[in-house]
Amino acid sequence: MLLILIVGFSLLGSVGAHAVAGLFLLFPEQTRQLLIPCLISYATGTLLGGAFLGLIPHALKHNVPASSVLSTVLVGIVLFFVLEKL
Repeated sequence: MLLILIVGFSLLGSVGAHAVAGLFLLFPEQTRQLLIPCLISYATGTLLGGAFLGLIPHALKHNVPASSVLSTVLVGIVLFFVLEKL
């Protein structure tokens, strides 16, 4: 029963995502040009947030000094910020 629910909700999420993406194509060109940078920024932030929330605690559990982990994260954030601005 649990497997059926997992597969069902996975299919529902996939079909829903495709439907919303298809609906996005119905917007006028000017609206799409306005929304695309915002949606890309949102997607990037979501992926980075998910990665950091999963990786930072994992790194801290492996007896790595917290200052080393957090300074590496800070350098990475600054580096990506500079790359985006360039």
